[in-house]
Amino acid sequence: MHLDIRTELLEAYQSDSALKLIGDIYVRSARKENYILPDVLVELNTTINIFSLFSGATAKSNEYNFWAVCQVFVDVLPKIQVAPSKLLECLNNLLVEAGSNAGLNGVFSALEKYCEQRPEYPKDLLLLIIQEPECSHNFLNNVLVSGGKQDPKWFIDNLIVLTTHSQSTVRAQCVMAIERANFLSGEWQSTIWDMLSTLVDKENDEVVKGRLLRACLKVGNKIFTDSSATLKLLATLLKNNEPEVLFQASNLARIEPNTNSQEIFELFINHLQQCTPDCQPVLDQIDYILVDLLEANQVTIIDQLLTSLLSEPQSNSINAFDYFTSELLTKYPLYRDHTIVSWLSSRNTKLCRAAEDILESVVGDEAKIEINLPNKEVDYEVQELIFLAKKGAGWLFARPVSAASLLLSIYLKLPTSSQSQIIKLIFDPLLLSYPGELGRYLKEKSSVDEYSEVCLKLIQMYEEYSTNLQHARECKELNAPQNNTVAYWNEFNNSMQKAKDEAPKSIFEQLCTVQHLLYGNSSAFYVSDETGEHHRSEVQMQSISHSVEMPKLHILDPEGFELELRFLRTEGHTQ
Repeated sequence: MHLDIRTELLEAYQSDSALKLIGDIYVRSARKENYILPDVLVELNTTINIFSLFSGATAKSNEYNFWAVCQVFVDVLPKIQVAPSKLLECLNNLLVEAGSNAGLNGVFSALEKYCEQRPEYPKDLLLLIIQEPECSHNFLNNVLVSGGKQDPKWFIDNLIVLTTHSQSTVRAQCVMAIERANFLSGEWQSTIWDMLSTLVDKENDEVVKGRLLRACLKVGNKIFTDSSATLKLLATLLKNNEPEVLFQASNLARIEPNTNSQEIFELFINHLQQCTPDCQPVLDQIDYILVDLLEANQVTIIDQLLTSLLSEPQSNSINAFDYFTSELLTKYPLYRDHTIVSWLSSRNTKLCRAAEDILESVVGDEAKIEINLPNKEVDYEVQELIFLAKKGAGWLFARPVSAASLLLSIYLKLPTSSQSQIIKLIFDPLLLSYPGELGRYLKEKSSVDEYSEVCLKLIQMYEEYSTNLQHARECKELNAPQNNTVAYWNEFNNSMQKAKDEAPKSIFEQLCTVQHLLYGNSSAFYVSDETGEHHRSEVQMQSISHSVEMPKLHILDPEGFELELRFLRTEGHTQ
């Protein structure tokens, strides 16, 4: 087999199809025990120019699998001897072709193994990298680390020089090398820490400062048992809340929570609270941090973090944390209720809006919200409960079952003299607007002993209201003229049709063929069998409908309804 592959490669090289063959062989045999392709290529390096071959690889080619070729290069590099200049040329080409794709990550570790073959390799490569364009700088930290393992003094001496380089990419690579310098010990560690302290004070580039944050934490955890010195450097780097630095802080808080002291974790959280909507990568990391905290039952930290992120001046949307809200709604009903109740009671419009948005994410049956006073540190006063009930009726109005469930739980906590205010809020605006959905919920709830009396009373109130409303409709003076009614609904239908025509097509219209039937209730089409003969087929049409209950008060009294809703939402708010 060895000779067969060798012969095939030589023939493919002559016909300019060697890369295609290399990719095909890798796909066929990479996971087998007899994977000998790298060894064959190393042998052939004296006959054909292997590195010129890899240097010509392009990700845009349709003839071969570029990523398979890259993986073969990774397997070949540690086993072959090649001039550093040719190697760097090949690496630059692969890096440009791969772009930011993680598929090339194996090349960096392969480069370190190559440099460890001879002590002069990293030294020669370092000189070339500094003289080459910025693309080559991506390999700098790998060269420094591989050389540092063989000669720590050479590593330190070059870092002292390169950390003052004018190009930020060079400085960033040096800091990455410091972060990875696990081979240093004793006095070298003290030298590295002094170097980091100097860099923290002088560095202005945001990306380099982000890398410094990681390096300081990594080196500090290794050198010191006490975190005070590390904490000082981290605070200096975080003081301006730059996006790249915050991103690295969110990564460290998310990926390495066990290696951080409580003080360092709190420092990260305090600065992540300052994240703004334009820092989406940081918000994505915070989303995962919130879920981690939720699983660890760190309710206080979640409250602190979210309250700051959602309030002024950050004004982030709770929708930016969709993973957190999904976990909250599906797995943590008690904390969901705690969060919604806390935000509605906060007198902060931004937090109230966030409570409404959380429930907008509910799929299926509406969430039933309850206020559990025994689980809270401080009980609500009567006036605070009434205030919470108004906020629930106002902000959760579009989710009538959720709003009513919250108000009913408040009803049980109030003295008899104050319960009538809750009944009024459930009746108007909730039950008057959503008699169907909320009426069914109240009937279901009336079978529960503690809610039976209030639910039956509300149902009776609505029946009396409906009867009186029907009597009012029989009064001709209160009815609009037929022509006005027809004109109103015509205008309404025209505006709805216009909105439908101007809206983008639904996914069903894009996937399916739309047929307009002029008459009849069936659709006919022809189907071809295996012989090519057409057969007529007819399918009876079926109606499919979906209805959503609209708030009736919006039709009966739109102006009064909007004013009432606005009053319930904003009364007593400081923001």
